[in-house]
Formats: sequence, structure tokens, C-alpha cells
Amino acid sequence: DWQNFIKMTAYSCIAIAVTLSFMALFLTERSPG
Repeated sequence: DWQNFIKMTAYSCIAIAVTLSFMALFLTERSPG
């Protein structure tokens, strides 16, 4: 289904964005200063 495909793509993009933001937050907290 086309609508289901769009929904899955949106969820994938959101999941990737959340993962990248958590990784960035983790790296910035680990860095000195």
C-alpha cells in the first residue's frame, strides 16, 4: 500500500534523526569542556 510505504519511510527517517541526535548528544557530553 502506498500510504503504508509513506508511513514506514517517515518512521524510518524519524528513527534515524533521533539516533543521530542521541549520538551527537553523547559525543558532546563525552568531549572535554
